[in-house]
Amino acid sequence: MPTPLARLFTCICMAAWPLVAAADDPLAEAERLLAAGQAEAAYTLLAPLELTRAGDTRFDFALGVAAIGSGRAIEATIALERVLDQQPTNAEARAWLGRAHFELGEDDTAREQFEGLREAPLPPVVAASIDQFLTAIEQRIDATRTRWDSFFETGAGFDTNVSNATDVDRVAVPAVGGVLILADASREQASALWTFAGGTGFATPLDNRNVLFANASLAHRAAVEAGDFNQFTAAAQLGLAHRLGANDLIRLAAMAQRFDVGGDRNRDLGGATIEWQHRLSQRTELLSYFQYALLNFPLQPIRDAHRYIGGLGIGHAPGGRGSPMLFASVYGGVETAQTAGADFVGRQQVGVRLGGEYTFDTRTVAFLAFDYAHSRYHGVEPLFLRTREEDFFSVVFGARQPLAQGISLRPQIGWAANRANLPLFDFKRWEATLNLRSDF
Repeated sequence: MPTPLARLFTCICMAAWPLVAAADDPLAEAERLLAAGQAEAAYTLLAPLELTRAGDTRFDFALGVAAIGSGRAIEATIALERVLDQQPTNAEARAWLGRAHFELGEDDTAREQFEGLREAPLPPVVAASIDQFLTAIEQRIDATRTRWDSFFETGAGFDTNVSNATDVDRVAVPAVGGVLILADASREQASALWTFAGGTGFATPLDNRNVLFANASLAHRAAVEAGDFNQFTAAAQLGLAHRLGANDLIRLAAMAQRFDVGGDRNRDLGGATIEWQHRLSQRTELLSYFQYALLNFPLQPIRDAHRYIGGLGIGHAPGGRGSPMLFASVYGGVETAQTAGADFVGRQQVGVRLGGEYTFDTRTVAFLAFDYAHSRYHGVEPLFLRTREEDFFSVVFGARQPLAQGISLRPQIGWAANRANLPLFDFKRWEATLNLRSDF
């Protein structure tokens, strides 16, 4: 089926077709039909005459145009190449030949033909349509190329509670009928920060519906005054994106992650996720997802668990000044203990995420995000003889300021609080960072 661009090209060129009066001449009649947009009828009239009239440039040109208009691009290239053999400077024939190669998906050849018309004396509307074809060719070629994206980011800042720990110095322990005095390492600690992160990924089309993608990243967060809480994260993902139609995309991915604290292997994660993206309109998109992960804690195997989580989200671009973007999502899930008798490490969780961004002076982007999650654990905490419940809140405000091509400055400030019914797990923190990022 002809694309809208191809239909536009046909209409522009047909509108300039000379009207020839000799109705008793089959070629003249075919030209009249082409001028009226009846390419199939014109081809039917001309095709039987090809053996006797091939080599007549006027006939070959009309036959080539009729062949393109009736969906016979291969026949069109043969006829139009005969025209150019005799008339190499025939700009109209070259334009139609480029169109024929475009219809055949022969992008390099089509581009060569169109590029050869850059200096040709063509009507402005025809020249504009050729520019549109060249743009469409570049987009089509880009869609078949493997794309690599990488980044490096480094920065510094300050965290009022790098340990995510309580600020109390003692907690009651009902299981032993006493009070636990907390060491400094188990309490809230403030520290300056130094961070760096880097990663790379690729996406390679397998066909016009499927894209293979993968990415990997490393991140280090050093607590200058509290080295026991240095963090290191390594993560990787491999997946397939499948386009169902113009408005729907499904992504399947396997993932793995390692998380270290203070130089010790704290947690390993492996799992898989499935996402469905649906475009409601040019400005609104829906997202749903489900994820399974296996959590392993090498130093505390009793905390090993299975995680199942799913969610729904919506993104909306209202348009207007500042090109605002808004998003909202809700999610819920469950973690179940791998170890028999350790139900207290599992939990049910529900949450909501809200946020948006706004662009100032077409360059500086400011963003705001809010998270809330409620967790209720499955069993009674052995030391505290109560079922643990928590409400977690987080607010982050930041900006992205471009400095040069691919380089940006990113200030950010955040607040988080975990309100728990067990004081040992209750904490709050502020964090401010300034990062320099390079995308390449």
